[in-house]
Amino acid sequence: MDLKQLTVGLDYVAANGIVLSTEKRVAIDTSMVLLQNAEQFKHIAFWGKIQGITTDYFIAQGYNSDPFKRKSFMR
Repeated sequence: MDLKQLTVGLDYVAANGIVLSTEKRVAIDTSMVLLQNAEQFKHIAFWGKIQGITTDYFIAQGYNSDPFKRKSFMR
């Protein structure tokens, strides 16, 4: 989901039982804006959440013109 449509997109998947708390939604939205500014990406997309045994991981992809050109992985 594109950052601009994150809230609407999460509302669509909520109908299938995939729900994030208000705190998580705000944290993800804020973190994605900070990541976009820090790495100077033109576009950023939220891919989803991976539930792990000890912690959960949220997957986002940032890119400028070509999503496959420059890669930056952050933890």
